[in-house]
Amino acid sequence: MTKHIFQSTAGEQHVTVDCGWDRPCHHSSLTVELPEPQDEDEDQEPLYCSMYDPRTFGADRGVLYGGLSLPELQQRAQELCLQLPDGLIEALRREGLEDVGNRITHWAI
Repeated sequence: MTKHIFQSTAGEQHVTVDCGWDRPCHHSSLTVELPEPQDEDEDQEPLYCSMYDPRTFGADRGVLYGGLSLPELQQRAQELCLQLPDGLIEALRREGLEDVGNRITHWAI
């Protein structure tokens, strides 16, 4: 799986974004979290995680079951008002076409 990690905003909240191409599953993933837990004693749920999105679990989704297509990833980012780094979508598209794995990229916005 590739990982693209960057800091962004979701609306007015500062967030950490982790997205990438999942080579074994042949789909993309997206996780959006607050950068630090609000309470040290409690586990913090992500603001969004494609693995928990009920829209990704339709029986008709084939290899997209539990994950996102690139247009869906862009749609979720738009729904969350995420600012994406320039070049991220193209990098994800290339990784999917080339079936890349095991690459980590840190982005700055």
